[in-house]
Amino acid sequence: MESKRVIAAAAVAALGITGFTACAPSTEQGGGQSIRFMNLFAGEEQRTIIDDLIVEFEQQNPGITVENVPVPGGQMDGTFRTQLAGGNPPDVFQAGRAIALQLNSDGAITPVDVEAMGYTSQDDVVDAYIPNAIEPYRAADGSYFGVPESFANYLAWVDTQAFSDAGLDVPTTWDEVCEAGPKLLKKDANGQITHVELTLPLASDVQYTFVDGFVRGFGGDLFSGDDLDQPNLTSDEVVEAYSTLQRLVYDCQAAVPTLNTSDSGDDRGAFVNGQAAMMLTGGTWMTGALKEPLVSPRVQAFPWPAGPAGSVSPGYGYGFVVPTASKNQDAAWKFVRFLSDAGVDYMELGQFNGRLDVAESPEAAARVVDWNETWLPSLDSAVMAAPYDSTEIADILSTAMSKILLEKADVRSTLDDAQSAVESALD
Repeated sequence: MESKRVIAAAAVAALGITGFTACAPSTEQGGGQSIRFMNLFAGEEQRTIIDDLIVEFEQQNPGITVENVPVPGGQMDGTFRTQLAGGNPPDVFQAGRAIALQLNSDGAITPVDVEAMGYTSQDDVVDAYIPNAIEPYRAADGSYFGVPESFANYLAWVDTQAFSDAGLDVPTTWDEVCEAGPKLLKKDANGQITHVELTLPLASDVQYTFVDGFVRGFGGDLFSGDDLDQPNLTSDEVVEAYSTLQRLVYDCQAAVPTLNTSDSGDDRGAFVNGQAAMMLTGGTWMTGALKEPLVSPRVQAFPWPAGPAGSVSPGYGYGFVVPTASKNQDAAWKFVRFLSDAGVDYMELGQFNGRLDVAESPEAAARVVDWNETWLPSLDSAVMAAPYDSTEIADILSTAMSKILLEKADVRSTLDDAQSAVESALD
């Protein structure tokens, strides 16, 4: 889960999409209604914030009680699927986009209930959110199966002083990154590398989102087709993108994947520890992760360096969904609307919830450096990765990247092997 002060925004245009439907009424209308909210906010401070919001909701809605069910990130999807299979899923679930799509395809979650959320039409719901945040939850028939719980993106976090000390401007293309590599490479008296220009994710949970965005900057797509079931790993654009990553390591001396440890590829840790001048997998929450002396104005967020197709900002997020098996769907959607309306308070969890009014609020601009100048336009163009809920596919892609960057394996043959493995996995 991406966390720590994720606040993002973008300009919005009205969308005229049809297809919202009302859910079945609660089976417990005659008495009290009890709903469970399964979420990733397992930290003590996060649980407290959710508990406080629940108290406020219950005071505003007598007769409805909410149980806070926090689950650690690595256990979230498995716990939900187990309860779903047992016929007792939570009433509100904080779902990643991939699992939300699968649940919708399986008929396991309901369409957004416009009436229960207190809106008068589907357009009112859509217009309340940033397009890039809500569009990932639109079904092929025009209905929506969820609304954003959080929405964020990656930019390049840059130690501007490191570039300035080397007599360099912040690079705007990957060619410029390559040229700057040797000038930002530092070693200690024993010849050990202590500082590089750029960190790259290897075995981290952000690698797939990163690679998808990087490939798009070269005009390619990892997957295509109406159902995103056609891998394109051997296309010229994808091969060029991976070749550029390899070149940044071996030819440009811009990145050393084993800088932090031999196998973790902890790109964020290397940057926060002052071992690199740039990292590419940080959202607005990165502000809260930095420590002296790596704070603004020394460290700033910039667009990713551009490839042949331009600069791309990868987006990611979670959505609120309500299972079909919930006995209190109306109360569940009412609670979703409450959390959405409480967006400014919700930001204390480190999440921007996709709401336009929150994006345009003074609180958002006050909390994030360069909000209007940098973050807002980047969220307006952020692109979410193809939503694969497959550990096997993720492992195949991670193995390919590790071979290319750690072993200097031939790029095209490595991607040929990965293409075949992914095709088998999809079959």
